[in-house]
Amino acid sequence: MVKELHIRGPDEPPVGYSVMRKLRSRSGPTGRGWLFYETFAGTNGAVFGRGLAVCTGCHRSGVDYLRSTFRP
Repeated sequence: MVKELHIRGPDEPPVGYSVMRKLRSRSGPTGRGWLFYETFAGTNGAVFGRGLAVCTGCHRSGVDYLRSTFRP
């Protein structure tokens, strides 16, 4: 999954991107089944890793770490 990050609104260019990729069929209690990546302004000073607390802290509230109501 890829999400565009906007600060001023959806009609403005994105300021960054967040990416989630499921690596295992079971996410596990700490979300290590998910790989997270987030960057702003195309910099490599990004957040990257599996089951990162900075990501799973919010995503834990979703179904299998997915907070979106959209299900393909």
